[in-house]
Amino acid sequence: MEKNPLLPQWRVLGIAAGWPAHSPLVREGVWEYSKWNELYGPETWLKFKGERNSSCWGCPMGCRVDFHIREGRHAGLSTFTGSYMLPARVGQRLELEDPRDAVALLDLCNREGMCYFTTSQLVNWVTRLSKTGKLKEKLERNFETYRRLFKEIAEREGFGGLLSDGWYPASEKLGADPDEFEEGTGLFRGVDAIQDARFTRLHPQAFSHLTSPRPHHGGTQSLYTVPMVDPQVLREVDAKEMGLSEGELDRIFGGPMKFNPARYARYAEDRMMVYNSLGTCIVHALWGFLGVKYLNLNLAAELYSLVTGLEVGVEELRRKGERIFTFWKMLNAEEGLRKEDYKCSKIWLMPRKTPEGEVLLRDYYGEVVLSERDMENLLKDYYEERGWDGATGLPTPQKLRELGLEGEGFRLPAL
Repeated sequence: MEKNPLLPQWRVLGIAAGWPAHSPLVREGVWEYSKWNELYGPETWLKFKGERNSSCWGCPMGCRVDFHIREGRHAGLSTFTGSYMLPARVGQRLELEDPRDAVALLDLCNREGMCYFTTSQLVNWVTRLSKTGKLKEKLERNFETYRRLFKEIAEREGFGGLLSDGWYPASEKLGADPDEFEEGTGLFRGVDAIQDARFTRLHPQAFSHLTSPRPHHGGTQSLYTVPMVDPQVLREVDAKEMGLSEGELDRIFGGPMKFNPARYARYAEDRMMVYNSLGTCIVHALWGFLGVKYLNLNLAAELYSLVTGLEVGVEELRRKGERIFTFWKMLNAEEGLRKEDYKCSKIWLMPRKTPEGEVLLRDYYGEVVLSERDMENLLKDYYEERGWDGATGLPTPQKLRELGLEGEGFRLPAL
């Protein structure tokens, strides 16, 4: 990690150092990119930067950032976030030209224990509905309205209180369908996506919004999160280092999209379970495009064996990751979630109008526009790659036995 040429910049900017590569992929499509970059780029963030960045234990990066506002109506406010990209995105989402307003809303959510992304997106939705006359309530799109609604959501009072239970309960009260919210980032099992695949394009991390039990991409970022990486590099530097066989690699890397994001996602999810269990960093995997060695399952197995004195091979780590993910999936099945709950958001399938033109859901390389049928077929590939029952979208009894989960009391639905 110390050999990384970007490390000094990361130690100053934290995760905001990744702005040039990452921000075009997560823009909200409200402003032209040049305007967003001018208002919210790293130079702006440095004006609000606190004394130091924070890091996970033992990590030299310190990618987690804090804010201290020194002047204006929010002077004296200090707050924290894991990524500068959060207030930068919410600022564009809500058309807040003063970044300090976006930070103030972040602070409100921090203190109330609310999700900043979901709260801001719900408020974005209703204020846009009001602006177009689709809502009786008159709601201005300005900071004062946003702050009032955020507080009402937290306190379950007033109009904002109607939004407190989330998207679909709110939709029943308001008579509006959130799945038609083109400006949203996508809804999966009642939760809005952190990233909009119309902008990121469909890599394994984006696809895992469809399949992860959270629902969320589950932190499955890796080398493919960086745009336009050559498929041979992804195969040899990323996928192969997961310990995949040639047969598994051949199933992933082929077809009209150059690689199959659904089959790839199956292994990325299992790898993420291993990383979460070991407590290892996933962010520096994004540096793989520099040719810098980064953590993978082959290396994790080697390091684990050296540190513990217990010989563990990559196959064993892979199987443990698969077991954890499958256990997690079955917990959701016990709560009543079924195959029909794991599908592509309708929002992702809508053209997204932006100041720079229309954006469509495409494959990773931007060559193939993807339809609802394409996404359904990818889900079939995913279930096949996992060895699950394609009819139920759940592990088979044989798969549960194979993973040692047959004694956990999970009930598979009858067909």
